[in-house]
Amino acid sequence: MPERQLINKHVLNRHEIPFGVKDYLPPDSYKIKEIEDIVLDTFKQWGYSYVITPLLEYLPVYNNGDSGFDDDELVKVIERETGKTMVLRADFTPQLARIASSKIRSEKVIKLSYSGIVVKHYKDKGKKEIYQAGIELMNSAGIEADAEIIKIAVQILKKIGIQGFVISLSHAGFINTVLANLALKDNTRTIIDFLIQKDYSSIDDVKGLSREQRKILKLLFDLYGNPDDVLLKAKNTFKDRKYVFFINELRRITRIVEEFDANNKFILDLREMHSVDYHTGAVFQIFIPGYGEEIVNGGRYDGFLKKYGYDVPATGFGINLSALLNRIP
Repeated sequence: MPERQLINKHVLNRHEIPFGVKDYLPPDSYKIKEIEDIVLDTFKQWGYSYVITPLLEYLPVYNNGDSGFDDDELVKVIERETGKTMVLRADFTPQLARIASSKIRSEKVIKLSYSGIVVKHYKDKGKKEIYQAGIELMNSAGIEADAEIIKIAVQILKKIGIQGFVISLSHAGFINTVLANLALKDNTRTIIDFLIQKDYSSIDDVKGLSREQRKILKLLFDLYGNPDDVLLKAKNTFKDRKYVFFINELRRITRIVEEFDANNKFILDLREMHSVDYHTGAVFQIFIPGYGEEIVNGGRYDGFLKKYGYDVPATGFGINLSALLNRIP
């Protein structure tokens, strides 16, 4: 009997998989490949070239002492041959930045697409594996490029059969400028945390704010909802030219996307702090019924490629194929 129990224990050990990862079995395995085929075919139609990136990268691709990924987000291993630290692919954008800056930087405009699994540690959620696909549009500035990636995401969701999705649009330049001009100093981190958590009721509890700072923050917290209403409120409150520039950018982007497909629901959220230390311009997320997190996440990240020696503007998005799996007809 003891011997049999020992054998069973060894067998069970070979049945385990790490926390946060999963197997895709039929019919789900076929279904996710069908979704991926639709996504990649759409990328190709828009002129994006497909690249396959390695599962492992050296640590500096993701974190080189600058504002990259935090160490505790990365799943690390040591390379036996060199002793260097490697990380499992945590995000595709740094990999494509490495490729663009080192191998194809001579191209005027770089359009790349990808698909595959990323693995990273999420705060308070542990390690998580996500099957995703996406695009990066590099060396292309302006609202036409910003609108293009939203149009592609919209087209994909409609091809897959997703109905009733909502596009949430924000602008990292707008919120960063507001916070910089408020000169919050010691209160900056507290206010940013409230914005990230959507905890607007706590603004009255923050000590050390002037009456004017408190007034502006409360007005800022109200900039969410129907695009026309939000933009009108924003223009009436933030009248400086630099704010008007950001506001007009967002209005023009929504109009371009609406001309492409009028049947889209936009929400403007000028309070949004998502990845504000990474994004620099228009940022968008797409939410679908029955799923609590964004299914698509993207936006402009000018300046990021400078870390790789290739200082050009860029924008892009990623789509969570894993989450789409059980939410299509």
